[in-house]
Amino acid sequence: MSELPILKDWFFLDDAATQLSRILDEEWSVRDVFQAALGEHLFLSWYVENKPALPASIKLPSPQVPEQPISDTTQAKLLRGAHKIVLDNVEINSFVGRNIRDDWLMKLIRGDEIESGMFCTQGFHIMDDKGDLWRPLEYRSADRVALYEPDGGVVSYVTQEGYYPKVFMPDSPELGIRRADLEKCIEKHTSLQNAGAIEICADKHPLQLFHKMEKLCFNEISIGIDPDNLILRVSVKEVKASVPFALFGLTKKNGVVLNRQGNVFMDMARNYCTLDSGVMRAIARLSRSMRTAFRITDAPFLKGKPVFRLSISKEIEAKRRALKRTTSYKDDIGQKNERSAQDFLEDADPEFDPYNPIYVDDDL
Repeated sequence: MSELPILKDWFFLDDAATQLSRILDEEWSVRDVFQAALGEHLFLSWYVENKPALPASIKLPSPQVPEQPISDTTQAKLLRGAHKIVLDNVEINSFVGRNIRDDWLMKLIRGDEIESGMFCTQGFHIMDDKGDLWRPLEYRSADRVALYEPDGGVVSYVTQEGYYPKVFMPDSPELGIRRADLEKCIEKHTSLQNAGAIEICADKHPLQLFHKMEKLCFNEISIGIDPDNLILRVSVKEVKASVPFALFGLTKKNGVVLNRQGNVFMDMARNYCTLDSGVMRAIARLSRSMRTAFRITDAPFLKGKPVFRLSISKEIEAKRRALKRTTSYKDDIGQKNERSAQDFLEDADPEFDPYNPIYVDDDL
């Protein structure tokens, strides 16, 4: 299920960057969106409101000086909505052996001013949801134009009134990303991320023994967490394996720092997980990563809780508590001996747990 807002079919560039940052758990800017478009990971769209366009299949006469309006616009249509901008190396985008649309994108990435000369007199193409190509048009009034010749002379001519191919690309505020294209980018990013996690384990997938089990379900799986080594101890009956946190998408790109779903996963193991909208989004990402890792189609979570057995070693937790107490003792040497509410609870409550939020006071 998509994590994008349900009622939106397209997104302005800044909104698309916000959604990518939220869903992929890494910072995206508008410049990053342009860079992804240059790498063909995303496709830019132009939102048009009753803009005239001609089917791209209609051939136009060769460019002339002075320019001539399109003689037959009977097949022109008013377009509305987000239309994908065609940036491929097609003839209409080529000039002296280079793709002028790539040049246009690079200027957007660098924040340079878009030069007026970066256009093709035949215009550019956009694509609708059906895959049909259109050539946007613009209406021009009759005007007198000066043409500067190489020898320094000036020739003046009058352009005729009528419809011409729109030669200049849309301004940045008019650009956006269609929902379908944004979802494909997110899916591609997730697949590459999962593939990168699998590569950590060289030639062998760490869960390959579980892949051979027919009709394996998540409720048969036990997962023990080793937070000190960022390792998950996975077992089904007598079969056991150790896998890195990154395989389930629990860490950021550096493979060390926990991301949002990693923190949620740890909270689940400690039974401290509070289900709000942000946590549910993290659980949705966790579900996707775990299904991919185990190659299981059923859901690993039910109503926000794991259907598999999840735990943290009591020995590890005890060591962490001891380390915390030792550190606190050393920090207090030479200071006034003051006892906090946590100190009192630690002595008086046999079930005291410093990781449980109900035991944390404002002095910590």
